[in-house]
Amino acid sequence: MRKAYDAWWSETRPMMINETVEMCPVRPYHEAYREQLASGGINQWKPATPDVSATQ
Repeated sequence: MRKAYDAWWSETRPMMINETVEMCPVRPYHEAYREQLASGGINQWKPATPDVSATQ
């Protein structure tokens, strides 16, 4: 199994072209989350309650 893994890794590693790229200093998703959090706009999520009357 180790031999198969090593073969897979040797083949896969060259395809990882972004491994040495520096991270972007700004992460838009994180920034948007922080802005929404600061504005008080993140509500506690609750799953929808199914309408059981439709199945009876």
